[in-house]
Amino acid sequence: MVLNTLLQCPDCKRLLPFTSDKTTITVCNACGTIVWRQNDGSVIVKPQFLLQDKNDIIQPGTTGSWNGKTFTVLGRFRAWFEEFIFNYWTIQFNDNEIAWLAEGYGIYSILEPIPLPDNVSSRSLQSLTPGHQTQLQPDKMFTVREKETAVKWEIEGELFVPDPESSFLLLDLQSDDGQHICIFEWGKSNITAYKTDYVTFSSLSLQHLKEHRYSDRSFMCKQCSHPVKVKTFPYAQSCACAECGACYSMEDGGQFYKDDKKPVKHSIHLALYSAGIINSISYEVVGYARKEEINEYHSQWTEYTLFNPSEGFAFLSEYEGNWIYVREEMNSPIISNQNIKEFEFDKEPFHLFNSYKHK
Repeated sequence: MVLNTLLQCPDCKRLLPFTSDKTTITVCNACGTIVWRQNDGSVIVKPQFLLQDKNDIIQPGTTGSWNGKTFTVLGRFRAWFEEFIFNYWTIQFNDNEIAWLAEGYGIYSILEPIPLPDNVSSRSLQSLTPGHQTQLQPDKMFTVREKETAVKWEIEGELFVPDPESSFLLLDLQSDDGQHICIFEWGKSNITAYKTDYVTFSSLSLQHLKEHRYSDRSFMCKQCSHPVKVKTFPYAQSCACAECGACYSMEDGGQFYKDDKKPVKHSIHLALYSAGIINSISYEVVGYARKEEINEYHSQWTEYTLFNPSEGFAFLSEYEGNWIYVREEMNSPIISNQNIKEFEFDKEPFHLFNSYKHK
């Protein structure tokens, strides 16, 4: 790419400061226009969503370190998938190389670009589904963990994104020895691959963070006309009215629609919005659900949703006075089929204790 860090906004003619010759998008500070920088150094305007709900603690200007190098956050795109939302922050290291800091729900990873494996094509990606394997390195197979299509994505700050046709396809793959690779298909002839290293929030030593605030997103309950607050919007995919218990699910890029889930009619031990500490992490109870096992016993339990601004979401499950604390672990072993009843994780053996389905 031609290095031209001082360019004019096509709309307001103000200067656009690009801090890296590898970034492709910036948002004009004066008028908010999203500007794309082309390979020849020229700039154009393309229709794109400007990120509005900025209730995250990471922001442009946040600094950190990883793998012995310091970095600065330049900007992000926030991708809306069917069942989750994730941030991809462009970070610039002190050697001027760039990568992505992927973040959402308390899950953090560093994505560094790698050469696209020879056997990867648009056609081969279409044939892959979660659980299937493909060879991405010599003598090493990778299993597809997730395959998702972004239905919407929003822009903040300065960032690197290959020029997509509209939406994009994401595949998350993992080898048996714990290596992760993410593949993005931006178009049939525009596919990129990234070495993915999952990290913890504390290991990044992030500085210049923004003070957390909950979202002010709310809507009127269609059943009782009481305001329904969605404090962790846009990451929460469902919510319920605190007054009448009517349940809602998020669809159509951020709208909540009433669904047929039954309101909870059971006493709870932890009040909504109460606070507590587990494993030195301060949490707030932001929701709860009553679940029932699908079998002849119909056992029921309560599952509390916990939230911390930096550590993300966790769950506290209670059944007849027994409590289980649950957090998602991305470096988990691959369970290739339902017949596997034991595995080793972090040098410890685990054996299946219980399995169930719920409604």
